[in-house]
Amino acid sequence: MLNAVRAGLSKRDGTVGQGFAAIGEWLRGHIRGVMFGALMVILISIEILCVLLSYYTAGDVFQEILVLAMLLNILPIVLYVRRSMVLAVVVAMIIGAMIVPLQIVDGIGLMHVREEAAGVVAYVYQIRVQTGSFPRTLAGYRFIHPGSASVMHYTFEGDRGSFTVAYRVPGNPSDYWYRPEDGWQYYSD
Repeated sequence: MLNAVRAGLSKRDGTVGQGFAAIGEWLRGHIRGVMFGALMVILISIEILCVLLSYYTAGDVFQEILVLAMLLNILPIVLYVRRSMVLAVVVAMIIGAMIVPLQIVDGIGLMHVREEAAGVVAYVYQIRVQTGSFPRTLAGYRFIHPGSASVMHYTFEGDRGSFTVAYRVPGNPSDYWYRPEDGWQYYSD
């Protein structure tokens, strides 16, 4: 391609327009490869983001499994090189479907429970300001995301004058918690 561009630009009587024409000619001959390359870059980029997110939604063990699944992306590349364009695209989409949708759902769940946990902690401190002590239960708290109530746990530690708010991403083993002494904490499976 660079030679075609150089040839188009280096002619004495030529113009930059001829260089662009050479690029256009090269693209017409290689459009399938460019499209497949773009598809793979986009899919693998999204998969990488999902694998990074999986550490917080499903833990480090599951993240390692997803890394192994990402290595399967070599298959579509091999298929493309062997001239099986349609099969290469299908396999690439299947690999993406194994990784991306679950992590999007879990990522949304993580955002909801984190928002809820922050609301619970704010509520607990607000009650302390109003009454002088932390509440014994969350009976007066109104959940923003009612589905988060089942994964949110509040423990009043009256003997120590403290509390713990713990939560999980629905369906995943990783633990999150807040304690005034430690702040926000996370333990992956």
